[in-house]
This record gives sequence, C-alpha cells and structure tokens, in this order.
Amino acid sequence: FAKKLHKEVGKFGLIADIKIFPYKHVIEKKYYHVVNRYVVTFVKNHAHTVNIFCNANSRESRKGTYDALSYLSRHGFQYGKFRAPVPIFYHSRLKAMFYHEIAGNTNLYEYITQKHPPFNAIKKHIILTAKWLKKLHKLSTKNVKNFNPRQSSIISVVPGKKFMLKKIEEKHPDYPEFKGKIKSLYDAIIAFDRKNLKKIKKSIIHGDCHPENVIIHPYGKGSIGIIDYTDCCIADGMRDLCNFIQQFSTMMRDHLTPEHIQKLNHIFLYAYFGKKHLARDIKNRLFCYQAWTALRSAMYFLTIRDYDIKRARRLMRETREYLKSMEPNPIAHIPNNHNHDTNNIFPHHGQ
Repeated sequence: FAKKLHKEVGKFGLIADIKIFPYKHVIEKKYYHVVNRYVVTFVKNHAHTVNIFCNANSRESRKGTYDALSYLSRHGFQYGKFRAPVPIFYHSRLKAMFYHEIAGNTNLYEYITQKHPPFNAIKKHIILTAKWLKKLHKLSTKNVKNFNPRQSSIISVVPGKKFMLKKIEEKHPDYPEFKGKIKSLYDAIIAFDRKNLKKIKKSIIHGDCHPENVIIHPYGKGSIGIIDYTDCCIADGMRDLCNFIQQFSTMMRDHLTPEHIQKLNHIFLYAYFGKKHLARDIKNRLFCYQAWTALRSAMYFLTIRDYDIKRARRLMRETREYLKSMEPNPIAHIPNNHNHDTNNIFPHHGQ
C-alpha cells in the first residue's frame, strides 16, 4: 500500500501524515466489510491534501467496480465537467479497491432538502445529471468485458426474486397477499426485460443512479459527479433514467410539490432525449424499469427491521400503475389491473 500510495501522490512531496476515517467497519471471524477514507497531508505543502477511499468486502469482489472506473477514467470521466471517481489500484487477496474520491461534499438530495434552493437551481443539476448519463450511455461496449454480469438482467440481479419472496414470507406471515402480488409483478418485469435485452443496443449503465449518488459542483459550477459503481454493468440505459426519476420522486415527496417533481422529471428526460414525444418502445421501457425501481423500493420497506407497510403498499400501487401503462399491458390477466393512461410517463405523480 505504501509503495502504491507514494507512486500516486509522490509528486506532492514527502508524506507528513495519513489520517484514517472509517465509514464502515464490520470485521467478524469469517467476514469483513470496510470502507475507509484516508486523508494524506504533505511535509512541504501543508495546505494540500489528497483524499483516498478504500472499499473492501470479503464476500463481494470489487474488481468489477475497479474495472468500470478504470474504463470511465480512460474515456473522459477523469477530467471535464462530468466526473467519476478515479481508481488507484485493486488488491485481489483483500478484495479491496482504492480510489480517489470526487471533490465536493454535497449530494443532490442534501442540496435540495437542506438548502431549499429555488426551482431553477434544481433544474440545472437535473439537466447536468441527465447529460452525465447520456455521455455514459454513448460509450462503446465493443470488446468491453461486462463489469458485473449478474446485474445486467432483472432475473439475475442480487438480491433476486427467490430471496426476496422468501424474506417477505418470513417477515410478514400475517400478510400472505404480499408474496402473491409481488411475485406477479416480478414475473411481468422479468418477462419484459428478458425480451427487451435481446433486441436493444445495450449500454454501460451506472446501475444505481439516484440523488444521494449525485455530487454537485465537485469541480466548480457546471460540473457534476456520480459515485458508487457497485452495480455498474452492460444493460439497458433506460434503467438508469428510471432509477433516477423514480427515486427522485420518492425522496422528494416531502420536500417538493407533486407538480414540481413531475416537471423536473420531464425536464430530466428532455435533457437526455432532446425531444418531448417518445416512441412507444421507449415509453414501454421507461414504464417497465420505473416499475422495477418502485418494486425494489417496496421490497426494501417490507424487509427492513422497522418495516413500513404503508410506504410499501404505495410503492406497489405505483409499480402496478407503471405496468398498466405499457402497451400491451403485461398484467392485464391479473384482476383489477385494467388499462391505464399510456401517454403519461409518470402516471401516479400528483395523485
């Protein structure tokens, strides 16, 4: 570590001190998950610091994440206004990745909920996020080894359908309807995703783009960075768009009006596509992957220790609304799932 660190930061002179700040520190007999931040200071340049992160998990290799960040660094995300963390090295025995963190310490969620900026200020960051994703999705996948294949399709995403249904059955024996409803929604989303992946041009996707992973002004005004590449893989780029707008809607429910949320989501899509009217196949993909994000959120609220059934039910309703908006309706055979508004990309917002 010392040799690699000196090679990386030696241009700033002799190291005076390294302070370690643990973000996650789980060390058991047969398992560890450690996330540390190292703040490096120098003998001759006290004002200058270098921040390095380490993410190590004995059960999950971070090699795919390291490879993804290496590819992004070589293809325009190390400099300029659209940034990603810069990898330093990967330690295979420890399953540990070391990387430069993105500058800046305010994410989009904190910015909106704590600083309460005006609508137009939020709009600028929403547009930058969409353009960041568009740049990512334009990268070539030719001869690129998939960084995380199991995250590429809904059927193989971890945690998967079988695991979650078992978890819900154990957690909520008094609500057997949850298992049946979630299984039918899962099946519809998996079926669409399987067919969709056979006919579309796949992209490199971030895999977990939401407001807490968007860092604003990391390198001056007009710049934006996105962190956390654990789920980065090759899949349908629409998943990134849907993950962002669905989670943005959920996170901002208590901070922005429904009208503002819907308007910002439309601005986000317009910034990405450059047009308001989208083809039916694009709409279907957007509806399906918004349904997937809403369903995952519902499962989260059903399985956490202090579970929240009210929020889970609302998210399951949203999941159904998205799927009913597809043409053809993939859950038409399920009772009470008749056709819905197939033109509104966000059929539930403001209701």
